[in-house]
This record gives sequence, C-alpha cells and structure tokens, in this order.
Amino acid sequence: MRWPVPATAWSGGTPISDPRRHAARPAVRLLLAVAATACASAPPSGVQSPGLELVGLLELPAEVILDGVPLGGLSALAWDDHEGLYHALADDPGEHGPPRLYRLRLSFDDPDPAVEVLSWVPLRDVDGKPYGAGMADPEGLAYLPDGSLLVASEGLPAESVAPFLRRFTADGRQLSEIELPQRYLPGLDGGRGVRASLGFESLAVTPDGRRVYLATEGPLAQDGPAADLGVAGLARLLLLSWPEALALREYAYEVEPLRLTPRPPEGFRIGGLVELLALGPGRLLALERQFAVGAGFSLRLYAVGLSGATDISQFDSLAAVQPLETVCKELVLDFGDLGLELGNLEGLSRGPILADGRQTIVVVEDDNFTAGPAARFLLLAPPRHVPAAASSWLALAQRCW
Repeated sequence: MRWPVPATAWSGGTPISDPRRHAARPAVRLLLAVAATACASAPPSGVQSPGLELVGLLELPAEVILDGVPLGGLSALAWDDHEGLYHALADDPGEHGPPRLYRLRLSFDDPDPAVEVLSWVPLRDVDGKPYGAGMADPEGLAYLPDGSLLVASEGLPAESVAPFLRRFTADGRQLSEIELPQRYLPGLDGGRGVRASLGFESLAVTPDGRRVYLATEGPLAQDGPAADLGVAGLARLLLLSWPEALALREYAYEVEPLRLTPRPPEGFRIGGLVELLALGPGRLLALERQFAVGAGFSLRLYAVGLSGATDISQFDSLAAVQPLETVCKELVLDFGDLGLELGNLEGLSRGPILADGRQTIVVVEDDNFTAGPAARFLLLAPPRHVPAAASSWLALAQRCW
C-alpha cells in the first residue's frame, strides 16, 4: 500500500538494469534495541491486551542505506524453516530501488537484540532481467516447502499494470506465474478489476504447504464500494491448491467501516485487509489496517474461519450473489490496546517459540520510505493463561475456529 506522500527519488548505486545487481548484497549487522531495554518510546515487554501479549519489539534505525538503496518499505515477512531466517519484501515499484527481497535474522533475546540483514536481491524475470520501475507493486510474500517464494503484486491500475501471483527462487529469479481469474484484471474504464492500492495485499500458505490464500485489500471495482466512514467493503479471498496452483474456492471478506475521521474531513482515508497468516486449512489470522490523514492508524487482528462462507468463485460481481455469507471474523487484538504509537503495520509471520512453549508471531511495519524509523518488528504471543503450545492460538477464537 502506498500513501500519498512526497517520494524521495532513488539515486544511489548503479542503475536498476545493471547486471551487477543480480548477486545478493553483502551482509550488514544492525544492532537494535528491544522495547524492554532501550527503546524509550515503547512500553515495556509483556504489555497485555485482552487477546495477545507484546513480548518483544525491534526498531530499525532511520535511513539505513545498503549498496545505495534504502532499507525500508517492508510490507511482508515469511519464515524460512530450512534456513532459519526471514524473507522480507520491499513494497517498492522502483521509486527508491528495484523491487527486491531481503534475507533477515531477528533476535528478540536479551542481552543482544538485533536485526541482521544478510543480503538483498532484486526481483528478476524468467530471463534473469531485473524488474524495472513500474513493472510491479509487490505486497504479498509466502515461503513454500521447496524453498521457493510466492510474491503477489497488487498491480498499478492507473498505469495498466495487472496484479499477479508469481513464484520465485530465494535469490529473486521468477520461475512461473499462476493464472488468476480474469475478473481481477483492471479494465480500461476502471469499472472492473482491482482498484488502485486495493489489489492483492495478503498472501499465506498453510503449514503443510498444500493450500495458498490470496486476498485483495478491498473490493474489486464491480463488487461495490470500498470501505469508508460508515461503509463496509467486500474484499475477495482466493483459495488455491499447491503445488497444482488450481483455484479451488473464493470467499467474500467484509472489511470494517472506517473508524477514523480525517482532518480535514475531506482528507485522504483508506481501510482494508493487509495480511493473512494461515494456521491451518480454513483457519487464518487477518490484519486489517485503517489510515486517515490527521488521525493516524487503527489496526486490528482477527481470527478468520471459512466454514459456512459462500463460494463466490463462479461470480464476476458480488452484486449477483444472493444470499451472501461472508467469512467468519472474530476480534483477537486491537493494536491500540498495546499502548504503542501505531504505524503502518503490514506483514505477519510465524515467530520463535518462547522458553515457556508459547508460539509467537511477528508483525512488521512498512515505513513507506518516509522520515523516521525504517521499520518495527513486534513480537506477539498468546497470554500466559492459554496452554503453551502452537495450538494455543486456536484457543483465542470461540466462534470462527
């Protein structure tokens, strides 16, 4: 998701098309403060909400430059079981550097909390040529059991750049493209397909690697109004089999009406579904974000269940679906309860298992290349009274799971 703020032109290093960018960039270790130790703007580790506990916080320093390219715009995060690291995706269509992937190690442990940037690579096409500016707006990232990565782009409808779902090697080379229903492709008149900044934003794979979930941030143009003050929107959630890459079913996800009033009242505002994390077949965590000029951010995490929801895969427009049963949603966390100054949280990933056995998740912030810290990584866990096991997440939802 890109905000309407002045952009800083990318001017460092060699040109994007230079083949010297094919190799991974060198490792750089950045020592960062966990909230419990030296990050004065954050509350102490262990702050609890009704649903989750904040157990760690890492904050990148401002204006980190690697090989002439700023570290920032981190819109998605995926845990790599084989390498024991995180892959991160920069939400950069070519304004500050090439569309790119990072390899990171995150340590939330005292006394040496750190983010280690191991390398970054540009996204490249099937012929090995780096993606140029305006070829993609990468937003979603998922790790597959064979070590490859799925990348989703929400597209750039105003420039007639279609959204996509593509598979890449871990070093950034495109392997294949997954065919998507035609209804997602933007029309020339703006009357169908993904809307600007409301295309594919969420991407998740089940732990067994057999199911892929891909969702738009907001409604397709033909599916009704985008979320606004007093108005809910209907995003689409697509379920695919893997490795067959076959579209199995499709669901409607109701995006909450905006709770924030911009200042001035006619100012920019937006709300949508920005990330999914699959805990198992039909059981997901969903991150919704709202933003309004002059009012800031509102973020909520929901438990989502697909059982009983209407399969809308045969309908190009939701106006024709009657009756329509949307996916089940249940509030797990309002991030405002954590006592943090909220930013543009966009990515979700599985995190480390704590010493007491609780499975964590990591939430990453996309700074949109604006002034201030490049990103924060929040470490969240189920409260201590919930049984300490990976399945403890399932105990957080009473209705949907």
